[in-house]
Amino acid sequence: MKNRYNILLLILILIRGFDIIFLNIRILDYLCCLILFGYTFIGFKRKSENHLLILLFNLFVLISCIYSDITKGQSFIRTVVNSCQYWGLLFYFALSYYRPSIAQCKKILFTLAYIFCICYIIQWIIYPTVLFSGVEAEDKVNVEIFRMRMSGSILCYILYFEGINRFLINKKKQYLLYSIVGFIPILIMGFRSLIFCTLLGTLIMIPVITKKISKTIIYITLGFIISGLSYLFIPIVNEKVNEMLLRQETDNFNNDDYIRIISYNYFMENFSNTDKFWGCGVPDTQSNFGKEIFDLQEKGLYLSDLGLIGLSIMIGLPAVIILSIIIFKCIINCKDINLQFIRFTLLTIFISSIFTSMEIYRSGNFIIIALILYFVSIYNKSLKELKNTST
Repeated sequence: MKNRYNILLLILILIRGFDIIFLNIRILDYLCCLILFGYTFIGFKRKSENHLLILLFNLFVLISCIYSDITKGQSFIRTVVNSCQYWGLLFYFALSYYRPSIAQCKKILFTLAYIFCICYIIQWIIYPTVLFSGVEAEDKVNVEIFRMRMSGSILCYILYFEGINRFLINKKKQYLLYSIVGFIPILIMGFRSLIFCTLLGTLIMIPVITKKISKTIIYITLGFIISGLSYLFIPIVNEKVNEMLLRQETDNFNNDDYIRIISYNYFMENFSNTDKFWGCGVPDTQSNFGKEIFDLQEKGLYLSDLGLIGLSIMIGLPAVIILSIIIFKCIINCKDINLQFIRFTLLTIFISSIFTSMEIYRSGNFIIIALILYFVSIYNKSLKELKNTST
C-alpha cells in the first residue's frame, strides 16, 4: 500500500500534476532529471525484460544532446534538462526498485487515468479560468476553439480501451462509463488522426476479444447507432465533428499549402542527413539554434507536427527505432485477453504518431509508458509461473 502511494505521488511530480499551473516552473525540470537519473542508478542492477532496450534508447538521447552541443552550440546541460520528457522511460528503474505488484500497478494506472480525465473536463468547463498551463496556448485554446494539450494524455486512451475491454469480457454495462469518460478528452482535443485510429482500434478490438462474428456484428452495429445518435443529439459531439470536418477541407495532404507539408519540406531541406540521424537535441531558448526553431513555431512550423519524423530530428533516428521496438515488443507481449486495452492503446497512439501527431512522446507519456512496460512484464511473468505450477 505504501509503495502504491509513493509511486503515485512520484508520477504526479514527474508529470507536473498534468501541467497544473503552479508546477509549470523551470526548476522542476532539473528536479525531475535528478529523480530519474537517481532511480536509474539504484534500479538498473535489477535485470528485467526491458532493461537493455530502455538503457540503449536513453543512451542515444544522450548522444543527441552531445551532438547538439558540438554542432548546434547548445549547452549540454541545458539540452539534457530540456529533454526531460524523453528521459521518462527511465522511470521503469524506479518501478524495478519499488517492485509494485500487478494489482498495485493497475490501481495506479487507473487512478491516474480517472484523475486526468476529471481534470481535463473540469478545465474545459471552467475555461477561461486557468488551472492547467495547456490552456495558455492561444492557437489551441481561445474563445472559438478548445483543444488543450495536457501532460500524460495517453491516460484517456487507457481508460477508454479498458472500458471496452472489460465490457466485452464481463458484459457489464457500467464499464462503458469508463470509455465515455475516457473518450470525452479525446473528442475535445479533436485530433482527426487520433480519433480515427481510436475508432479503428475499437472495431478491430471487438472481434479480437469476442472471437465471434455474430457478436462482433451486433456490437459494431450498436456502436454506429450510438455514434449517429450522439452526433444528432449531443451538442459537443456535433460541434467537434463539424469542427474536424471543416479543418479537413483545407488541412489535408492534397493541399500543398497544408502546414504539415510545408513543415516537412522545410525541415527535410534545412537539416542534413547527419542531423536527422544523430538528432539536434531539444531546442533551447538561449541558443541561436533554439531561437531559430522557436521563430519557426511562430510561423506555424513545428517539429512535433511531424510525429516520429520530427522526433528523429530532435533525439536521433537510432533512438526512434529503439523506441519503436520497445513499443511493438510490448504490443506483441499483450497476448492475454485482459491486456488488450494496453495493446490497442499503444497501437492507436503509435500509428497516429508516425507523421501527424506527437502523442506517443507528448509530455508525461513516457512516464506512463514505463509503468505500462513494467506492468505487462510482471503480468506475463506471473502467468508463466502460474502455468508452470499447474503443469
